[in-house]
Amino acid sequence: MHNNKRFCLPLFFLLISTLTFSQEQALKSIVQNDLKQHLTFLSSDELQGRKLGVGDGLEKTAEYLERNAKRNGLQPLNDSYTQKVDIFSIHPDNSHTYLKAEHSKKKKSLKSPAICLDKQILNLDFKGKVVFAGFGKEDESAGYDDYEGVDVKGKVVLLSSGDMDSFQEDKNFQWSDRCEHKKRRLAFEKGAEAVVLITSPNDKKNKIFAQLEKWMNRNNFTLKTENQGEGEKYFITTPEFADFLLGGKNRYKKYLETIVKENKANLLEPENDEIEIHIQREIQTFHSRNILGMVEGSDSDLKDEFVIYMAHYDHLGISEDGDVYNGADDNGSGTTVLLELAEAFSSMKVKPKRSLLFLWVTSEEIGLFGSGFYSGNPLVPMEKTTACINLDMVGRVYEPRDSVWRRSPKMVKNFDGLFTLTNDVWPELKQISDSVCYSLHLVPDNSLPAQFLRSSDHYHFHKNNVPILNVATGYHADYHKPTDEVSKINFDKMKRVADFVFLVGYEVANYEPLRKTGSPAN
Repeated sequence: MHNNKRFCLPLFFLLISTLTFSQEQALKSIVQNDLKQHLTFLSSDELQGRKLGVGDGLEKTAEYLERNAKRNGLQPLNDSYTQKVDIFSIHPDNSHTYLKAEHSKKKKSLKSPAICLDKQILNLDFKGKVVFAGFGKEDESAGYDDYEGVDVKGKVVLLSSGDMDSFQEDKNFQWSDRCEHKKRRLAFEKGAEAVVLITSPNDKKNKIFAQLEKWMNRNNFTLKTENQGEGEKYFITTPEFADFLLGGKNRYKKYLETIVKENKANLLEPENDEIEIHIQREIQTFHSRNILGMVEGSDSDLKDEFVIYMAHYDHLGISEDGDVYNGADDNGSGTTVLLELAEAFSSMKVKPKRSLLFLWVTSEEIGLFGSGFYSGNPLVPMEKTTACINLDMVGRVYEPRDSVWRRSPKMVKNFDGLFTLTNDVWPELKQISDSVCYSLHLVPDNSLPAQFLRSSDHYHFHKNNVPILNVATGYHADYHKPTDEVSKINFDKMKRVADFVFLVGYEVANYEPLRKTGSPAN
């Protein structure tokens, strides 16, 4: 698609300075009053924060977008403005999630609360022999680990959370993903069938367990369930369960104290060496949808290639206190600009050579699901997608209180500033973006680190080797707060952003045949 010619910037400045009458009229059709009208509705309390599963606000938003897509003259794809996206919510059933052990001689049993730390596991009824392996430590430099000379294949390995230092300090109980993942990895490499972490006996209020329980009991959303159940049997429980297995109160603490004293794990296989693990999760299906429509290109040879304009239309719903997250900037602003762009391009008597696809995606906030589904089921082949221009938060201007983000590389810009993030698939896209910025007296900031290539819906196009341009005005004091309201939006800035992305998209849609030259980062 792309050739190796360097784009001629002086020529492009000339093109910008000599806009056709059709372009001028299209730009004039994008007005602040229309932007405000759309955004006032999209950020109203009526839409309940536009979150999946919270009332009908997200669906009302989709209906509004579909109505306007039709009214603005966009053409449907496959006779529809909708791409259905089924999203599954997975939630633990705590009453059926536990560990169980029995003392046959004492005729006693214990059911202990447990948390499954691998979200891939849905339902499980499992029995296994257990072995205590201390802190499960490994000293790579010395070639030593706590499993030396012990066969744990097929068994349930019980490990203390944390390490010797945190156990001795007897304070600051903090969860460390890095530490626990390393122990988990080693145990499964040794052949463990399951791994159960035991929280510290010094954590008498079970602070760590309560934190993890709150975290893991949240709804876990996913696009599909085909691979569910194939995860690792990885759990956490409290010291009471370990004490029961070892035959008495505080036995587990004494066991760990011995390990610390000897600086070596004392592997134990208790007499009642078989436990039961029961896990159950509930699955709920939510039906959502991407909204999309197209403006067909005017060139018979190029109209099967597309420039995609994209924005997510969901937000965060309602807070525990009942406050609505209206999401005026995030991402009512990007959603609104796409509505005006669609109307502007549709109104042109002479359309761009390539076709334009306007794509409003669902459920970005809970996992980039709308764009993820589209990338796996594209209605326009990825190899025919010339570029994807993603708008995510484009309506704000810096205020002094926004300095809460002063350490962020993406703190909200002043009236002239704009974040313009591109990948390296087609370097000319950055040149076009910069040139349009300068022509409109905008100051582009291309300095965002590579991590931001994964931070919004453009990621699913980036990973498919599509040139991307992510446009944003930046993070402000109201980001992901109920105070992100329409009254804080600068509509003059939104108009400038809309003009910018119109001209960039127009130029890309009319550019000479393109060829991709790079490859995306992981």
